[in-house]
Amino acid sequence: MEIVPGVYLVEGMRGANVYLLADEALTLIDTGLPRNGRRILTYITGIARHPQELKRIILTHSHPDHAGSAAELRSLTGAEVLAHRAEVEVSGDGQTVIRPRVRTRRIWLRRFFARSPTPVSHLLSDGEVIPCLGGLRVIHTPGHSPGGICLYLEPSKVLFVGDLIINHDGRLSRPLPHPDGDPRQLEESLKKLAQLEVEVCCVAHGKPLVGAAATRIREFAAHPPHGPVLWRLLKYLGRRLGGSK
Repeated sequence: MEIVPGVYLVEGMRGANVYLLADEALTLIDTGLPRNGRRILTYITGIARHPQELKRIILTHSHPDHAGSAAELRSLTGAEVLAHRAEVEVSGDGQTVIRPRVRTRRIWLRRFFARSPTPVSHLLSDGEVIPCLGGLRVIHTPGHSPGGICLYLEPSKVLFVGDLIINHDGRLSRPLPHPDGDPRQLEESLKKLAQLEVEVCCVAHGKPLVGAAATRIREFAAHPPHGPVLWRLLKYLGRRLGGSK
């Protein structure tokens, strides 16, 4: 689905939303869970582009529902992987790789989230501008993950927010607390986003907010959550059981 000219939501993905930016070269934002790679390449072919045109894979953070297919796509296309320095570690053989986030003895969990080590070609910094569709600005937004980033396509006022904002059929919420996260940092990151002029907000979970998204973001950032985490979890589960995406 083309959201605005050159910006596509890749349909049929497992895990987080995957966005494709079509310029002279192709740039991917997140990859979803493992084993999405060939589906993404099929989508690229479906918009009359070639998989080998994929040159960049930008990860908003390293959680497996976002970074799960990055290694597969890198292997299939040779695309470079970009991530914030707080989302990587140095492997035993000296490579800079995406930090694994799932460490468990439960075999079924390991199989579900299993992914190959993902080498990172370029470490992103706050304020850096990636040459894509007139300029894609990196905004460091910790809170859900230490090296979480948002990406701002300033010429078309499109903002990619990763997991900072979840859209449940029009009802916005914050992500559930994560062991890597910091709720205070998350609120500061949302304040950063509220200062931007945004027409389209591309979330990782739920449908993109299309049209005058800045107003929605500002209202959302101005009302931090109250109450215990358990209550937020119950509300989240209620929305899921009620059919929200």
